[in-house]
Order: sequence, then structure tokens, then C-alpha cells
Amino acid sequence: MLIDTSVHPILADQELFPLIGKPWSDGRLPDPMGLRHVPPDPGVIIDPGLTADPAEFARVLFGERGVDVAVISPLTRGLEPNPQVAAAVARATNTWVADRWLSQIQYGGRFAGSIRLPVTNVAASLAEIRTWADDPRFVQVAVPMRTFVPYGDDTYLPIWEVVADLGLPVAIYDDYATGVAHPESPVGAVRYFAEKFAATPFSDIVHMATLITCGIFDRVPGLKVIFGDASVDLGRVMLWRLEKDWRSGRVEIPWVERIPSQYAQPHLRFVSHPEDGVADGATVSPDLLGISDAEHLVLFGSHFPYWDAMDAKTVYDQWPGPIQDRVLSGNALEAMPRLASFLKSQTNPQ
Repeated sequence: MLIDTSVHPILADQELFPLIGKPWSDGRLPDPMGLRHVPPDPGVIIDPGLTADPAEFARVLFGERGVDVAVISPLTRGLEPNPQVAAAVARATNTWVADRWLSQIQYGGRFAGSIRLPVTNVAASLAEIRTWADDPRFVQVAVPMRTFVPYGDDTYLPIWEVVADLGLPVAIYDDYATGVAHPESPVGAVRYFAEKFAATPFSDIVHMATLITCGIFDRVPGLKVIFGDASVDLGRVMLWRLEKDWRSGRVEIPWVERIPSQYAQPHLRFVSHPEDGVADGATVSPDLLGISDAEHLVLFGSHFPYWDAMDAKTVYDQWPGPIQDRVLSGNALEAMPRLASFLKSQTNPQ
């Protein structure tokens, strides 16, 4: 089985604004492809007019690429300073996914959904969870990578507690759109898209570090977090560094009950990237796969239809067979219990 956990339709203004409603539809939202650091033109590998069309996604993913199930997570419009607008965008996006992607019988239950959360508005995030929590077609929640405070902060604790109780993992994805644009580095803004794209994974790694050092996984032991834009290789290096500093400075964080690397398997997953397990830029290294524990921590995600989208048939042809099986399906089913139940219900309808 091939499960694609990272599929991102692009909800354009003409479809989003009627769903947002007044007064927010009278305003302006950031361009979904971003303006500050624009990706390689046109930013997608299909006709830009079809980036919100489930039929086109089904044709490419299910037809050409052999995907069995795709987890849909439309990116929103970046970090939004107005919490009411953020809530309206998330509500409209979730409604659109449910109606346009998950309710179409011709796709035979092969699309699953992500509940988008407006994390700058905790009350609205909890309301979105309540709205969709009983819908088995939604198998995870999804939050933006760019935030005002990292995800280890207590601000988000009510959200993490609820989603963990529901058995929903949290997926973190970066938006090309930028409502509020932070500098991409601690020394200021970068000039070029290549710099911005290369630096993006480090923001995910900051979230990972704060979730551990702030004790979120100790307080919410059922929480699982999927990092959509950080490779497992980079994540493993940060865990090593955290572990070194935890040993010498744990007096500052006594609530962290385990060495940082021990939080990986129970709580952390990483969406696949081409560089995973590759030391020379081309050849997969079994030693590097073992060191990073890719077999247990990586979920396949194509990032379709963006310009850097991957095809599992070409990216994973060098990976050992048992590891391939886990990365291409087994790890997703473990990380997303609802997905496993959803697929079982499709196979054995009542």
C-alpha cells in the first residue's frame, strides 16, 4: 500500500472568499504562492488552474503514481495577525475539504482530510476540532509552521490535550503565503528563495526542541507531531545536540523526564524529503538510515502539487524493502489511528 501523507490543494480566492463570508470576504488575503520569496515559476507541477481540482489530483496520484490513499491538507494563507480572519480561513478551508474532496463518491474514500487550526486563536481552534472531531474522514489536525510563539509554549496546551485525547496527530506545514513575515534567520531576512527554502526546516526543528524542553510530551503523553518540512536527518542532529545540553543543564528543565532522543519514537514523525538517508547527494546510505531511525520516524509525503513534489517510485527505489514498506504505509497507519480505522471501514462497509 502507498499512503501519501502530504498533499496540498491550493484554495484560490474565488473559491475561498464565498466560504469565508462577510465581512472578511471584503478584505484581502496574502497570495497563496507568496510574494516575498516566490518559488520557481509557476510553483506547481500541474496546470495552475487545476490546483484545487480533485479530479486532477486523483488522475496524477491514483492513476500515474500508484497512490492508494492521499491525506489532504490545503495550506492556508500564512501567519494571520487578525485572529478572527484566521478562524474564518480555517473554517472555510475545512468545509471546502469536507464538501469538495471527502464527499465525492467517485474517489471511493481514497482522500482523507486534515482539520486546519487557526492556532493564533485557541478558542477558535477548539471550536474547529469540535466541529469535525466526529467525522472519521479527518485523520489529523494541521497547523502552520510560522507562529508568534513556538509550539512548546503553554498557549497551545489546551489544543494538544484535546487532539491527543482524540488520537489525532498534529502535522506542521509551512505556507508559501505570508500574512506576517518573520525574518528567516536569527541574523535577519534572507534575499533569495534558495536561502529561504534551505532555512525552512530549521523552524520546524525549533518547534521540536521547544515541545521537548517545555515538557509538552511529559504532560501530554499521547501527543504525536508530524513535521512536514524538516527532514529526519536534521531532526536527529538536533536531538543529539539537545541530549548533550540536557545532560549538563537539566537543572533548568527538571520536568523533562527522559533524554531528548527517547521522545522520538513515541512522539515525533517526519514527512519524507529527498535528502533523507543520502550523504553524497545521490546514493542512499544504509548506515545513515539506521542512525536517523528513518524506518520508524519517516512518513512518505509527496508535497504534491508543489514544484518540489516527489514520486515514491523514483525516490525510494534504493531503500531496503522492509524500510520502504514502513515508510510508504506502515508508519502512517501507526501515526494516524483514524486513518487505519477509516481504511478498514472502506474495505469492510457495514
